Order: sequence, then C-alpha cells, then structure tokens
Amino acid sequence: MGLANSKQEAFWEACGFGHKERVKKFLEEGVDVNWVSYTHDSCAIHVASQGKVEIVDMLIKANCDVNVKDERGCLALHHAAMNGYADIMKMLIEAGSEIDTQDKNGWTPLHSAAYWSHIDAVNVLIEKGCDVKLKNKDERTALHEATRSPEFSREDGLNHIITALVEAGCEIDQYSKDEFEGEFTPLMFAAYHGHPGVIKSLLEEDCDIYAQGTRKWTALHWAANRGHPKCVEILLAAGANPNTLGERGESALDKANSAQVKLLLEEAMTEARDSVSVLTPIDERDAVLWPDSLNAFVKSKDDLDEPVDEVEQTIDKNDNDDIVRHSEPDRTIHSDETANDECAKIVNGGDHDTIEDENNRNNLEDSSHADFETVNKNVPAGDSIMVENLNKSSIESKNTESTLSEKTDICN
Repeated sequence: MGLANSKQEAFWEACGFGHKERVKKFLEEGVDVNWVSYTHDSCAIHVASQGKVEIVDMLIKANCDVNVKDERGCLALHHAAMNGYADIMKMLIEAGSEIDTQDKNGWTPLHSAAYWSHIDAVNVLIEKGCDVKLKNKDERTALHEATRSPEFSREDGLNHIITALVEAGCEIDQYSKDEFEGEFTPLMFAAYHGHPGVIKSLLEEDCDIYAQGTRKWTALHWAANRGHPKCVEILLAAGANPNTLGERGESALDKANSAQVKLLLEEAMTEARDSVSVLTPIDERDAVLWPDSLNAFVKSKDDLDEPVDEVEQTIDKNDNDDIVRHSEPDRTIHSDETANDECAKIVNGGDHDTIEDENNRNNLEDSSHADFETVNKNVPAGDSIMVENLNKSSIESKNTESTLSEKTDICN
C-alpha cells in the first residue's frame, strides 16, 4: 500500500470513528472523499452514516457521492436505516440519495429499517415517498421483514411499524416465497418467530387468520410448532381454527412442542366439538336439512298408521315450502294448502272423511282460531313457525282424539 493509499485509509478510518478534526484536516489537504476502502469496498460516507452526523455533514459539503454502493450493493442510506439514524437519513435524502435502491439481496432501506425495528427510520422513508410494496429476492416486503425481526426488546416499535406499513399500502396477506422457508404471510412469520404484539397488530389490521402456506399450515400451526403459548392463546382468542389440517392431515395439536401449548389446543378443540351442532341431510345434492321445528313434531315410524315412505314422498314433492335450506337462516317453514290437503288424505286413509271426523276437526279449528289470530297479529313473518306450533299445541290440548291430532300435526 502506497503513501496515498495509507492517507486515504487513515481518512476512511477517521470518518468511521468520528474524528472531526482529523477529517477536517484531510479534507483541507484535498483527500478523495469517494475513495473506496478494501474493507467491504466501502467509502467514507458508508462508515460515517452509521451515527456520525457531523462527519456526514462534512462529507456532503465536500460533494461526496451519496449513491455510491459498497460490496453488498448498499448505499449509505441502507447503513443509516439499519442502525436507526433518522436524522442522517434525512440529510442523505436531501443531498440526493435514492430511497428505493435494492442491495444484492433485494433489500431496500425500508426493509432494513423495518427488520431492525426502527420506527423513526421507517417513518422518514414513508414520508419521503418510498415504495412500500417492493420485494426482496425472497419476495418479502418490509412488512414480512418486520414480522420476522429479531428485535424482541423493541416489540412496541414493531407494532407501530406494522400499522405504519399497512396504512402506507403494504399488502397485509402477501405471501413470501423463500427458498428454504416457503410461503409465509406476515402473520405466519410473526407466529413462527414468537411476536405476540405483532400478531395483535396484524389482527387489528384485519389480516387473514385462516390463511394456509407451506405444508398448508396456518399461523396457529407455526405458533404451536415453535412453542409460543402466548401467540397460540392470542390466535385462538381471535378465532383461529384448531381443527384445520395440514397437507398430511396434521392439526396444530399434532405439531405442538410444549405441554402448555398442547393444553391450550386440547381445550380449544374440546370447546369446538361441544359447540358444533350435527345436521342431518335429507338431500345430499341440495344439502337440504330438516328444520329443528319440524324435527320436534316427527314421531317414530311405529306411531304412523300409514307407511312413512308415503309421508316422506309427499313432503319431498313440496320441499321448497316444507324444508328449510342453508340459505334460510331463520328456518321459517312456509305452509302450502295443497300439501296440507294431501297429508290429511294420507293420515285419514283416503279422500272421504266420516261425518264424525269432519265435525271433530271443525270444532277444533273454531275453538283455536281466536287464539291463533291474537298471537299472529304481533308475530313477525320469520317467526310464523312458532305461531303454527302454538296453534298445534292448542289443538292437541282440546282434541279428544290424540292419535288423529298427532298425525295432523306432522302434515301441518
């Protein structure tokens, strides 16, 4: 190394250590401010940007190149961002530094600031109009990098960064495509790396808690697999499904690696099983279900004089009226006079009723009509089945022929 190189190297070191007087002297002597050191192929502005505000100011006034890159393709702005020096970042940007330059791995200054949890640095870049949607070589945005940050001591800063990035337009459910880690959403990264606060922030921003990535695992799978009970608890409380299976049929419980996590998932799965109502399909093609109100009146086959198949066939003919489908959450059954007439014929054994049977029915209808009309005036249309049931109960209490009443209720 010659005399000139030694002098340049001394200048480079003085800038890195923040020796103002020495730097000033070197500048007065006409040192090359853009000289490239053998150390990481970096210039004085790269090392000075790591916290030496006055040196940066001196170099900018000496017309240094603020867009020169080191061996990794980083600008001085990258170095300032990864170390959280927002004031230096402002100086560099005002001096003409590019803000969206990507290094050899595709990282922008925003990626660096987010990953190392520097909220002020992130805010400076967003205010200066950086592109928050740029991806690095692993197709991760700055939001992905924030959720996989190693800075657990600055969790609050990460939470603010999440909010700032999403509000600036970063896609909250974007998948990464890392060669080794596979497809991850920001929520999955937060669960994998154990950031409960970040998970809360993402959920508050309405991320997809049910998204499945690599192996078809959800964020809950990753939190369980990595042994993060607090993350598991937050996800379950937010509605994560413990019964979701991966591509090999594995649940989060199957992949849990701690006793505490297993207990949380077992309790959640038990609660989920207890809350699920089993529905019986009548028609698999249309996914038609028996309504609860109709089930309440269906008796055993032994109680029917006529074969049950005949009654079921009659109901099937009018399934649009008598059977409630999934799309009708109020489960209202609409009566059909024609269907009622046909059912009455089946129950009574034919078209011709005896005079005694006819009189019994007329008397029952007359005696219950007033009660039915009184209740029906104040009942919404969606609750009509409740009125029908009340009417039937009134008829049953006054009917001396119980068998006839039960069969009539089934058809109605």
